[in-house]
Amino acid sequence: MIQTVEVIINEESEVTLLRPFNIADHLETDEDIRQFLKESSLIGGSSDFIHALGGAAKAKGITFVAKKNRSNQSKPLQVTL
Repeated sequence: MIQTVEVIINEESEVTLLRPFNIADHLETDEDIRQFLKESSLIGGSSDFIHALGGAAKAKGITFVAKKNRSNQSKPLQVTL
């Protein structure tokens, strides 16, 4: 399995590892998800698209949890993704 990470490369070509990259953290709207899946289907292979579907599903779940939690702050929400 390939692990994608965010990195910084400075002018001296020194690499700093920031954290694992999770596309679900960056897909905030349905339009973001649509565009991401469209691009994945155009440039990647079938395995890339399947991986993208997983990221989109996580993003949709995370968005749902965040909205649900904001609307009901008094009750803790437990979700397993």
